[in-house]
Amino acid sequence: MQVRFEKLLIAGITTLVIILIAMLVSVKQCSKKDQITSEDITSPSEQNTSQEKGQQPPTKDSKDVQITDTPSQTSERSGIESSPLDQPEEKVTPPKPKHDSELVVTQFMDAILELDPISARNFVDGDKVTYPQLAGLCIIFEDGKYRLPETRAIRKMFLQEKSAGWIAQLESNDQEKKAVFSITTKRKDLESPWKITEINLDQLLANYASRFSDGDIHYTPLIKDPAGGEALAIYFDLDSKSLTTRTQSQLNIVANILKNDPTKELTISGHTDALGSDAHNLTLSKQRAEQVMKHFLSKGVKNKQIKIIGYGKSQPRRPNTTESGLDAPDGRRANRRAEILLNF
Repeated sequence: MQVRFEKLLIAGITTLVIILIAMLVSVKQCSKKDQITSEDITSPSEQNTSQEKGQQPPTKDSKDVQITDTPSQTSERSGIESSPLDQPEEKVTPPKPKHDSELVVTQFMDAILELDPISARNFVDGDKVTYPQLAGLCIIFEDGKYRLPETRAIRKMFLQEKSAGWIAQLESNDQEKKAVFSITTKRKDLESPWKITEINLDQLLANYASRFSDGDIHYTPLIKDPAGGEALAIYFDLDSKSLTTRTQSQLNIVANILKNDPTKELTISGHTDALGSDAHNLTLSKQRAEQVMKHFLSKGVKNKQIKIIGYGKSQPRRPNTTESGLDAPDGRRANRRAEILLNF
């Protein structure tokens, strides 16, 4: 009897627990259905107010979205349009225009850098600046690999109504210090064009000599002609008549001048140092002049434009020996040459 009572008690308790659980689940579901927040519904008055303002009612997810006005939207709301054109422009200072005299010098330098003495001739006074100077300057630029620096290549020395002076600065790959030479320009009156009337190459030639001939200013491609003016010179090795690649490049600049005008003529004179017999040196000097002529002919210069002569050792530019009678190698080096006299 007691066992049966215990079983009935356990069954009653189990039934009661099941009923309580069912009631809790039911209450939870009803609570969930009835839960309405301000995020899910907007009152009619609030909806009307939003519509009057041209705004959309907020949605359930609107709380996760932050709306940030762009500059253009902010300007629209304030009634002002924003445009890049409305921003203040930065003032750009235009480069100062070059003086007419400086412009002539710049154009002249451009022609020299192109190794074009013919074009460079357009910017000079032909009675004051000679073709040998122009050709010699081109040879120095080509041989020395000179170029204009990116800044302050042309600097003013003085500037007057009818005359002006300029300094041309040059740089090269193997030197930190710049080479310089001066240019003078003049004009007859205020209506006349500027022309280059003088080119002083002394400092440039000294720089060139320090790089290629141990400072020997006599061993340069532009030399003084004893008869007046300038002449071009190329140099030979001891007892040699052969042209080096370097001298051929120098001669090409002169050949272009002659090809441009078949009426122009030149004279080539060959020279030697004092070593060897007079007969040998006379023959060698003629052979050197002939080699230069052959190179010109190979470049299209006409035979009638060229005259040659050999002087042997009779016209040294520098002494072949010292005052005490010792050998002077530097002097002999400058004497082993061919001179090119441009007869125009």
